[in-house]
Amino acid sequence: MWCSAVCPSTAMIGMLLLWAFTDASATLSVISLQNPVRVFSGQTAVLPISLQFQNPAWEFYHVKWDFITGKRPVLVCMVDSCTGAPGSRERTCQHSLEQTGLYQQRANISFENASLVLKAVQPEDAGMYRIMVRSLDVSGTALVNLTVEGEVAWKSLSTINSLRMVFACLVLFILALAVGEYIHASGSNFTQREETLGPPEMPDGGAPLVGATQHIIVPSTSASFHGQ
Repeated sequence: MWCSAVCPSTAMIGMLLLWAFTDASATLSVISLQNPVRVFSGQTAVLPISLQFQNPAWEFYHVKWDFITGKRPVLVCMVDSCTGAPGSRERTCQHSLEQTGLYQQRANISFENASLVLKAVQPEDAGMYRIMVRSLDVSGTALVNLTVEGEVAWKSLSTINSLRMVFACLVLFILALAVGEYIHASGSNFTQREETLGPPEMPDGGAPLVGATQHIIVPSTSASFHGQ
């Protein structure tokens, strides 16, 4: 569930009044679940936060996110008139959200844990962010560092992959040439060996018979029998 229904004047005025009269010494745990948060340029960044109130039956709280590195506020969210048991599906709250001009349509917040959501982050969004949460008698703050890998990283990675592919193709080409040269050399040696040996010679040293037909005379067994 995300905060919506923007009410700029009500959110800002109520936030200033609450912070002016709130006792900051009370206990509220605002915990950063991941620090730093790393994303690539153009992706959506989620700065995860966990809220732990001293009084679980809280009825309202105010959240303010600031971009400390850029020295500018991001958004203010007011949650009020909560009913139902904390953590149950029956629990409902009224909430309003105010974003600054640079974060219109880009920044949002999770109602369950006050995590900041930034869409289409750019390298200039990288830096330190601070969340400040206050209720009637509790307050807390936390810092989250956002790291954005720009287009340079993507281009470097693409260049490295291209060089690896070119090198692999060059190695395959050299191997193919070596195999082809080996096959050609082996065929030439085999032909030269056949030419050197030539046709087989006759046992008596005479010239070999080429195309001659040999006739073998076998004595007749019947004639020998009658002669005896």
